[in-house]
Amino acid sequence: SNRKQVPKQIDQIWIGSTVDVSSKKIYESVERSTAIQLCGWDSLIINDTDHQRHSDKIKSLLEIGQYGKAAALYIFQMNLDKAIQVLNEGLSKGGNENLATLILALIGCVTTTNHQNTFFDYTNITKKFEDSYIRAMFAFILSDDAQQDQNYSNVLDEQLDLNDKVGFSCRYLNDQCLDIYLDKLSMESKSKGDLQGIILTGLRTSGCELIQKYLENTNDIRTVALLAIHVPEDIVQDCPYVREWLEGYRNLLDQLQMWTERAEVDVYRNQMSHTRSNISDMREIDINCIFCNSLLDQSRSANRRERHNTSHIGSSSTVLMVCSKCRQSLPRCAVCMMNLSNYIEDSSCSPNSQPDKYHLLSSQWFTWCKKCRHGGHAEHVNNWFKYNKECPVAKCLCPCTITDGYY
Repeated sequence: SNRKQVPKQIDQIWIGSTVDVSSKKIYESVERSTAIQLCGWDSLIINDTDHQRHSDKIKSLLEIGQYGKAAALYIFQMNLDKAIQVLNEGLSKGGNENLATLILALIGCVTTTNHQNTFFDYTNITKKFEDSYIRAMFAFILSDDAQQDQNYSNVLDEQLDLNDKVGFSCRYLNDQCLDIYLDKLSMESKSKGDLQGIILTGLRTSGCELIQKYLENTNDIRTVALLAIHVPEDIVQDCPYVREWLEGYRNLLDQLQMWTERAEVDVYRNQMSHTRSNISDMREIDINCIFCNSLLDQSRSANRRERHNTSHIGSSSTVLMVCSKCRQSLPRCAVCMMNLSNYIEDSSCSPNSQPDKYHLLSSQWFTWCKKCRHGGHAEHVNNWFKYNKECPVAKCLCPCTITDGYY
């Protein structure tokens, strides 16, 4: 079913608080969990018993000394223990003494959240912090837990990374507030050309418009070209400028005589194209004239190259009798004697049978013996060898099915 799952509401208590403080309402559903995972928040939510272990996201922040941001992310999971732990780690590594003040402020702020009359005083003080994550952290702690349909604007209006805003909103906003906020965030990202917004738009039409805005702002053709490789083919048809991104980058590499880099781009593009084909498309075979080796039915082949997203089980609407280049007559089916591009349903089939469309289409495919090279329509040849052991061509005694295993 495509219906959106109704999120489950849970009252989450603080992890690590030794006093009875108010809880906060969180929302859980399959869709929200998927979004949280894409934002890198899934590992933060796990309540690990190993207090010395941090997620990769937190480790990367600690390596560059962003202890306040790491603490804020843990506070957004209502994990006071871990937040204080990372601040202590910062102190032990010679961090700013303000971290000690921050620890005391955190403990005091969490333990006094039951006293509603202190909210405004604390809020005015915490707004003085320069770090946007620290301001958002205290705004979250001091938010009114009794308020219905909390939108946490005091948290989400801060200058946080877009993936953290999405992760936070998927955890704490109800469906109505979440839809409104994500739509707003998507529009803002698109207007600014913020590549982080791709997590909301995907590489669909809106995503391509976002990338185009990014290119106009930065002239970063390399990043844009690499993104273009991942854009689905059906979207490329609607957004022709996507091809221009990639071709522009390839031409730039040629002008700079960066042949190796140009080759690497082409190899990567082909790898991604084959990966998509294996997932969504079926293999096709191009048919060449046996006399001049030119491609038969070139209009079908050209159409296929431009529209990979269409079904690949089908036949050409054009009936071919001769090669368009050398004008030689095309081979004939050894059973029905019609050109291979023409198909006559085999009358030996059961009149009561109702084959599906895939069976009807596969019946028209060409098949041939690897030894004698005679062949015909798949259904005709298959029915012939139900009752015969030798090739249907007169005077050819090749035991095709025995030699080839399957005609």
